[in-house]
Amino acid sequence: MVALISYGTAINGLLLGLWLAAKWPAPRLKHFAMMGWVFLGLNIGMQILIA
Repeated sequence: MVALISYGTAINGLLLGLWLAAKWPAPRLKHFAMMGWVFLGLNIGMQILIA
């Protein structure tokens, strides 16, 4: 249950990051959003493995 909640929170953060990247076309912000996307992906993967 906790894994599902954290998974949903990570997806919300991912969608917010993508929305911010689309709203501000600055290269630095897009790079930052991609780094956050990769970090969230790794975080989700680790949570699934632990759960």
